Amino acid sequence: MGDKKYMLVGRALDPAALQTFPAEAKFSLERMSGWRTASPTKLIEDQVFQGFTDEQLGADQVVQILSDCILQSGGNGKEVELSNVLQWYGFDDQAQIDVLKTRIIGISDYGVAKYGFHLAGDDLNFATPDTLLSELADTIQIKATPTSDKLSLSLMNSIGPLCPVGPHLDPGLADAVPRACRISKVARVALQCSQGHWAAYPCE
Repeated sequence: MGDKKYMLVGRALDPAALQTFPAEAKFSLERMSGWRTASPTKLIEDQVFQGFTDEQLGADQVVQILSDCILQSGGNGKEVELSNVLQWYGFDDQAQIDVLKTRIIGISDYGVAKYGFHLAGDDLNFATPDTLLSELADTIQIKATPTSDKLSLSLMNSIGPLCPVGPHLDPGLADAVPRACRISKVARVALQCSQGHWAAYPCE
């Protein structure tokens, strides 16, 4: 993204346009504020943005992912050293390695999703008992891409989310827009800002 500044800007909705949105795609910041207080989304926790540079996982994050996933996949718990092969950690056959790959790709508490990233299902298919951890780490770092929600938040947080009516900055939109998109699973949502203005915001 370089030195460019980004801002998520919605399109103001008049009453007629607002009625074109189904009820499940309409959200209000006032109603959603209770959700943020009770259970803040992982996408705005500090750990998601720690080491966030050029939309790539940090080296320390990759090591943490490997450490967590090796242990959760039945590894022997030895300290992670990138110069070791998978067999050193107890992964003697492909079935065990398949479990490890699943943890890295698909388990939000331990894998790349913990930091708001995504890997394709076949990105780690090269792994064997003789694969060096450094090879696995490099592939994870190179091929892991931010999820659409993470990208949306990073764009908004660069200078702040903007309600198009006014216009005015509204920090609550940084949480509310991605959350509304995840709930409704549509191309755009109608959201009422903290000042009562309705606007349509893109989900992609």
